[in-house]
Amino acid sequence: MPEKSKIIIVGTAHKLQCGTNDYTPEEINNFKSFIEEKCESHGINLIAEEMSYDGLIHNKVVNTIAYEISFRSKHIKHRYIDLTNSERINLQIDDSSLSFFSMYRFSPNKEQEKLIKTLRRIISNPVRECCWFARILNTNIWPTLLICGDDHVKNMKVLIQKADKSTLVQFYHMAEYQGAQLSCHLQ
Repeated sequence: MPEKSKIIIVGTAHKLQCGTNDYTPEEINNFKSFIEEKCESHGINLIAEEMSYDGLIHNKVVNTIAYEISFRSKHIKHRYIDLTNSERINLQIDDSSLSFFSMYRFSPNKEQEKLIKTLRRIISNPVRECCWFARILNTNIWPTLLICGDDHVKNMKVLIQKADKSTLVQFYHMAEYQGAQLSCHLQ
């Protein structure tokens, strides 16, 4: 990676990332302001998101909040970097493939659901996270703001730092929303 490479990671809920009706306009505005502030304070040139067009359809939106920020910007590029449904199926890391395996182990019940979550965490997520990192590296645009699900932040930190210890990585977890109060912490 280039000497000046820097990745800022924001972990959040996908419904907030998409600005869905599950959040109030004030909460969405606070998230938007938070992302804009991170872009400005870190001189972000690329926003990469754990999202695909399949994910947009699933969340019933056309674009994410960060896409809209990038679109209005004169210099910030944007990429959705998650695997599509067809890519997951081809790699056999989609939920149907994981469910199929778990059916041989357990009859449909809570144990099967638990196994699917475990398989997602130990098989599917690492493959996806490596793909995101490769897609970010392939852009060679720095500094980058990565927006992903809160549950991926630690894994992404480890992955990025294993690849290049000189990369500056900062992490923000979008914790709880209490009314319009945005709560986050830097790790």
